[in-house]
Amino acid sequence: MKFGKVGQVGLVSAIALVVATLFTACGNTLTVGFMFVATNKQTPGQIEVYEVDSESGSLRTIPTSPFPSGGRDPIAEATSPDFKNLYVVNEDDNNVVQFGIGTDGKLYPQTTINTPGSFPMATVVNTAGTFLYVVDTLQPIAGCSLTNACPGDLAAYPINADGSLGTAVANNSTYPTYWPLLLPSSPTTVLTPTAVNVLANGSFVYVTAYNASTSQGYLFGFSVGSTGTLTALNNGVPMALGSDPVALTSDSTSSYLYVADSLKNVVLTP
Repeated sequence: MKFGKVGQVGLVSAIALVVATLFTACGNTLTVGFMFVATNKQTPGQIEVYEVDSESGSLRTIPTSPFPSGGRDPIAEATSPDFKNLYVVNEDDNNVVQFGIGTDGKLYPQTTINTPGSFPMATVVNTAGTFLYVVDTLQPIAGCSLTNACPGDLAAYPINADGSLGTAVANNSTYPTYWPLLLPSSPTTVLTPTAVNVLANGSFVYVTAYNASTSQGYLFGFSVGSTGTLTALNNGVPMALGSDPVALTSDSTSSYLYVADSLKNVVLTP
């Protein structure tokens, strides 16, 4: 899939921010799986774990929940395809924590990696379970901060056989372990990333972002090489897309991409 013509459909209601929530499958009697909910109700952050009843769909907190998230402000989660590992992004500590998932839903912290930039806010694992992608709000640029913002970045990490994350995939000498999310014609323009998606076939990764000053949204695309190296589509020039694209997903055939725009109250199909 590459950039194409943009279409749109209206949403039933406006998009709202939601807590990071994931389901996993399970073979326990009367339990279809577990739901993991990231919360910053306490400091550091925590992960609430619920059993999902297979007959009623009702939720029940498991006895040992919640579990420490391994950092402050857990904002995003992803599971491995075999449901044996949960990856939690802690925004204020710039890290991704790998947890082993027990058959009873309990979480066991394994390894922690730090993202290249700061304030990571989204992550996704490919369907093969071989790479994890994480998006930082800010690149690792000297002087860059929330009050003196700069564009964000995308990083890729290989997933080892035990579920741990390897060393970030290398890019180049200018951007050693990440790919910048910027406008080539105006590299200092601040684009705030919002979401990341990898196609089911693992061949392309997409990131949404927006310019808060102009209410202009963007879609970045990258092809994925056999070693995980990313190549920006369209020479790194993102597609102008909506005003505030806040979420995106793709279908199981890797043919279609859907982007939800909160300001325009539409779903866009680039």
